[in-house]
Amino acid sequence: MRKFAGGVLAPRHASGSLSMSRSIAARLKTAVAQQVLSLVLMVGFAVASARWLGPAGKGMLTVVTSAGFVGASILGLGIPQALTAWVSGDRLSVRDALAMGLAFAGVVAIITGLVTRLPLLASVEAVALLWLSMGLVLFEQVSCGISNGVGDLMPQLLLRIVGGGLQVVVMAAAWLAAVPASLSAALAGYYIPGALGVLLATFMLYRRNPGPRKSARELAATVGPLAAFGMVVMPAQLLSVTNFKLDVLVLGALSGASEVGIYSVAVSATLLVGMLPSAFGQALTRTFGESKDPTPSLKRGIHASLVAGLVSAVVLAGASWLLIPAVFGRAFAPASTLIAIMLPGTALFATVQVSFPYFYNHLKRPIVHSLVIGVTAAVDVGVLIVLAPRYGATGAAVASAFAYLVGSGLNLFVTARASNIPLLELVVPRNEDLVWMARTTRRWLGRERPA
Repeated sequence: MRKFAGGVLAPRHASGSLSMSRSIAARLKTAVAQQVLSLVLMVGFAVASARWLGPAGKGMLTVVTSAGFVGASILGLGIPQALTAWVSGDRLSVRDALAMGLAFAGVVAIITGLVTRLPLLASVEAVALLWLSMGLVLFEQVSCGISNGVGDLMPQLLLRIVGGGLQVVVMAAAWLAAVPASLSAALAGYYIPGALGVLLATFMLYRRNPGPRKSARELAATVGPLAAFGMVVMPAQLLSVTNFKLDVLVLGALSGASEVGIYSVAVSATLLVGMLPSAFGQALTRTFGESKDPTPSLKRGIHASLVAGLVSAVVLAGASWLLIPAVFGRAFAPASTLIAIMLPGTALFATVQVSFPYFYNHLKRPIVHSLVIGVTAAVDVGVLIVLAPRYGATGAAVASAFAYLVGSGLNLFVTARASNIPLLELVVPRNEDLVWMARTTRRWLGRERPA
């Protein structure tokens, strides 16, 4: 299953509602730009790596990078999510949060680097590179989380341009130059450009967000409460990672790397329907961390994610039958069927990307999100274990679709209860909500200037 503004925030003053609307619109514009770029680069990477590595090689790369992401998330102990919430609530400045996140990621990198010296791993280059990358992956989570928390998404845009762009260039160059495919070479082409992007994006985030700095003693006193909060939100994070990555690992174990390769291409395509919902979730994170009532933003974010997700699903379902074999190669043609199976559930599950910052940053109740993700992951794995041995990637797609439909329904139900918004009102947009979406879209396109 799958994975989830710019500039200085508008000041809070008497015209707070208008200022907030402008601030959200600005962040949405940057978030949408980032999501579009991420989408283009994701598709480019998927095409180049699939052409170079083939179904089996693509599957192995997906399995190993998924394992690395899961490992970094486990070792993160919820610290990236805690830093996001604390920056969003103005309990830490960006610079202090980055310093704490960098120190923590450095410790993780040192520990995992020492593990690679074990005799069992000494001769396995791919595993060694995987372990060494965990500190990098963790710090990327920290940096992006802080970026969301402060409402400055421009550094993430730079991360996509540099890191994601170079990853596509490396994979495409290897394919066109007929470089012999190997897992170690593919991992190096994935992680090394990613490291450069993370470093540049973090530097931009640091420079663009000056703020008060705590003394070393004050930061030391913050470590305990921050770690405690991290352990509270960690179950939700681990369940979310499990939800997004475990099916790839289980499918690889039950059906082999080639099935994972085809399935991963279908997953990459279905991420299209989550592009705008992800943008809404990122742009509203700051709003959900403020003291005023965020339910109007929550409701409109849910409405926008449903509309955008369903429209995107219809368009993608029709286009995939021609584009997948033409772009990825005939070996990946079965992915078109998988896309059609997964799209309805994926479109509805996009609402989770909007609602989860509300539970984290406003209600401070990550257990609610943990429940949604936990049920979704359990349903997915349970159905996958039954279907994958016989039906391979098709069974994984059916399991994913069914689990997402169950998780979407549960998420909308608990969100309605927690926000005191009637379920029908949360799901069905009213006329004024559609007008707001239209005005916001025109503002993104630069065709309307706020009064």
